[in-house]
Amino acid sequence: MSEDLLRLDDPPADASPTDVADAIEARADRDPARIAVDVDRTLTTGEGEPWWEDALAADPDERVVEIVDELYSRGHTILIWTARPWRVADETAGWLTGNGIRYHGLRMEKGSSDVYLDDKAINASEI
Repeated sequence: MSEDLLRLDDPPADASPTDVADAIEARADRDPARIAVDVDRTLTTGEGEPWWEDALAADPDERVVEIVDELYSRGHTILIWTARPWRVADETAGWLTGNGIRYHGLRMEKGSSDVYLDDKAINASEI
């Protein structure tokens, strides 16, 4: 495992959103950083109807929302990057706004995969 990978115990699972934001900042290559955040099963809990049945029905993951808000407050650029298609961009933006998620840009259609190999990834389940 790469030494620069943010692990569950670094920071601890019970760490505050501020502590997690500190750990994310430590991984960034620049200050302020550009931080891409996924929607489904990252900003959302993954519970309830899938987005293709009801793009507005997903429940937000409050912990991730707090972390993203902390990063936004610190001046980082928050880019929402989702595999959802452009045809649901308005609904997705409405869901983000309706759930108080502050962001700078919305990118759709990142491509759907079962596994992403990326040198800068942090798994949402580990924060």
